Order: sequence, then C-alpha cells, then structure tokens
Amino acid sequence: MKNFLKISLSISLGCILALVLGELILRVYNPIPTRIKGDKIKLLTNYKRSIKINKEFFLAGIDETINYSTNSLGYRGSELPENVNEFFTIFTVGGSTTECSLLDDTKTWSYLLEKKLTQNENKFWLNNAGIDGCSTFGHQVLLENHLYDLKPNMIIFLVGINEMWAAKSKNGDEFLVSSKEYILRGLSQKSELVSFLWNFYRLQFARTHDVGHSTSKNLAEISEEEWEVKSAFFKNDQPNYHQRIDKIVKDCLAQNIVPVLVTQPVYQISKLHPYSYVELYNTTTREVAKANNVLLVDLAVKLENIDNYYYDAVHYTNYGAEQVATIIYNELIIADALNYNEP
Repeated sequence: MKNFLKISLSISLGCILALVLGELILRVYNPIPTRIKGDKIKLLTNYKRSIKINKEFFLAGIDETINYSTNSLGYRGSELPENVNEFFTIFTVGGSTTECSLLDDTKTWSYLLEKKLTQNENKFWLNNAGIDGCSTFGHQVLLENHLYDLKPNMIIFLVGINEMWAAKSKNGDEFLVSSKEYILRGLSQKSELVSFLWNFYRLQFARTHDVGHSTSKNLAEISEEEWEVKSAFFKNDQPNYHQRIDKIVKDCLAQNIVPVLVTQPVYQISKLHPYSYVELYNTTTREVAKANNVLLVDLAVKLENIDNYYYDAVHYTNYGAEQVATIIYNELIIADALNYNEP
C-alpha cells in the first residue's frame, strides 16, 4: 500500500512539474502562435517569419520563399500614418483567402489592391486583417475587439467558405465562438499551455474537415444522394448566416464605415462539387448586400475559373491574387465607392 502511494505521489508530482515546465516554456516560445485567447482575438504584433514553400505549391504559382509580417497594430500592411485623417483608410477582413498566409507580403490581393489605389495622387491606407479559419463569428469579434476603435472609412469582407465549417461544427464556430467549453476557453486566456492545446485541437479539427491550404484542386464529385442531404443541411443554415452578415453590415453602417461584401469563388465549381454549397452562402451575401444597399463584388462570378489562379480548391496563387485585386479595384471605381473628399 505504501509503495502504491509513493508511486502515485511520484506520478502526480511528475505530472504537475511537467505541466509547470510546459507552461513556462510556452510563455518563452510558442511554436503555434495564436491570435485566439479564449473568446477574444489577440493580434500578433510586429511578427515576422520566412517560409520555404513546398515544391508543389511553388510550381503552382507561389514564390519559393515567402515573407510574412505584421505591423505594430497586428495586421499585414504599413504602419498607420501619423496624419491618418488625411487618408482614406481600408481594412480587408476574411479568412485564409483574405489573409493569404502562403503568399508573400507583396503578393497578397490586399497589398496589390492598395498599390492600385495609391497609383493616383489621393492618399489611401489599407491593411490586411484576414485571419486563417475565421468566419463571420470571428469577424464580429475582430470588429468589436479592434477594428471599430480604428474608425476606418471602409471594410471589405470576403466571406463564404468558412461559414460551411462553422455550420458543420454543430457548436457554433469552432474557430472562436462556441456554445460549449466555456471553461476551457476561459482557461486558455490565462494559460499558454491550455491555449496551445486548444489551438492544436482546432488545427486537427480543420484537417479532419478538409480545411487548409492543400485541398486538391480536382476534388471528386459526390453522389446525388450525398449532395441532397448536405444541401438541405446548408440551406437550413442560411437564416443563421443571414443574421450574422446582416448584423455586420448594419453595425458598420452605424459606425459610419462603408462595408463592401465580396462573394467566395471556388475552383472548378459544379453542382456535385464538395464545396458547391458555398454558393448558398454567396446567394445570401448577395441578398444582404441588396437589402442594405451596399456594394457587392461578385467575385464568385467575375473571377475566371483558371488553373493558374489557384494553388488548391480555394486559395489564390500570385496570379489569382492579382486578378482578385484588379476585380475589386475596378468594382470600387465603377461604383464610385471611394469618396475621397469625405473620408
């Protein structure tokens, strides 16, 4: 009995020491830096990394080495100018197709859009606030935690694909907001170890649901039966999505921010494509834009279905990002949405 107690005590002490050591190590260096702390977004400021790109992606149209950095605000882009009131300020908000984390800082569509805007004498400042995996659940938190305080003139939202994963999670948005696991989320705000484990779980969730930067461009079509079942599921989610995106638009307007909605294109879309349900969300996005009389950039229609534009089923190559920037820029100009005289 005494030996059993000694062994149990030794094991318990060893576990406690391991947890304490893990917490200390992660406070010094976390291999999975995260912007998610419980139910809050904590941006990674002045962050830099250089990534060697897999040969398969490199050949598909991405630089062999990409530089990724954030400024002191935590976004990809230049620092906020001191005379910011003289600038028309814009943020781009979305998931991985906005953040473009596998594209170099100078190759994202947000960066290229800013270059197009600043080719004239007018002053524009644009930052990329995209976050991999983020849906409208997370966008709302980002707006409330950070962006509204900066009072930008315009926010461009590229939304759609991550709404599918939010619907499939059953608990809300596994990325940020869930109806369950509040205790775990609360602990993750205080503990680097819990935060690390929580985000590791989210990475595994993404892989399980085929979400990431390596989804095949040539996904096999699903059966008619499976399509009908999943179609009914995602149709039932449209009122929820409509409510979320409509709130975002109305909140922006109430803050005197011009919202621009952009639909989500997918490579080789067809009725039986596994990602075909994104079109349901695109349709709802169009409806919300029309109902609120805000600009819609129908990228899902306007971006040509060309192999060179995508390195997987949804993410853009350098060529694709250039086209996205061009399409959005042209739509902003045509709609006369950049009222520079009244920033």
